[in-house]
Amino acid sequence: MESTANAQTQALQTAFKMFDRDGDSQITATEFKTVMGSLVEKLTDADAERMFRDADKDGDGSINFDEFSAMLLPTENKPLVSGHLVGEKKPGQTQILRHAKVAADQELVKDFRGFATLKDIFVKNAVEMADRPYLGSRAKIIGENGAVTHGEYQWKTYKQVNEEARAFAGYLMKNELCPRLVNEEGTFRLVALYAKNREEWVTADLGSMLTATTVVTLYDTLGQESIDYILMQCQMKTVICSADKIKTLADLRASGKISTTTHVIHFDDAKQADLEAAQAAGLTVVSFTSAIE
Repeated sequence: MESTANAQTQALQTAFKMFDRDGDSQITATEFKTVMGSLVEKLTDADAERMFRDADKDGDGSINFDEFSAMLLPTENKPLVSGHLVGEKKPGQTQILRHAKVAADQELVKDFRGFATLKDIFVKNAVEMADRPYLGSRAKIIGENGAVTHGEYQWKTYKQVNEEARAFAGYLMKNELCPRLVNEEGTFRLVALYAKNREEWVTADLGSMLTATTVVTLYDTLGQESIDYILMQCQMKTVICSADKIKTLADLRASGKISTTTHVIHFDDAKQADLEAAQAAGLTVVSFTSAIE
């Protein structure tokens, strides 16, 4: 253990000397920015300044060896700093826990390099990097014995995904699949996503962003009772899902549950029996492919 600690200290001292270019045992903001700029590609001045301020614990305008070590040591070697509760606890909700370094009245999100939302970032990238690859999926290969393997990634560009996301957004709005809901918290549009992570999941999520619709995610591990509760609590009209989830939704609907849900948009090819069960339960089912055509 002692030899490990000594090796760690020596490594930290070596790294510190690399930053302490004039050898005065203090790292200035200029030294820090210069070295970090050579180590991190496209590091902005604002990011470098923020990192320097975070490391300069005593606020004297320089980083000493102890502060430098604290910045680099793994979390398990640092003292645990708990956050603080802010606001009032509302019935049925947990109270908001704010990070220890963030003041109770500090605005959490204003902008990130001029952008306030993920939608803004995606739209900008879709214009400036239209022909660059964005979303990739490995082609599914089904062998003669039914075994499934996957081939090379097939990529779609920012432009292609943007076009599909906008087509999906238009489908949601045209068919009024995400009606406005108003409560004491504000006005919302909601849609449910019930599938494993995949290319279409991301596209559907982006399409929802473009319409200011909040995505509510569902998982098998929740169980049918919780899925029913979530969909009813959200007054959910539409569920976007993989084809293997259609039967679960049809069974819930047929048993008198998820009464607010009327539409299902599915990925992949669905079994005819599942489609018939969904129709019998009062669900309108369409494929994701047809929704973006």
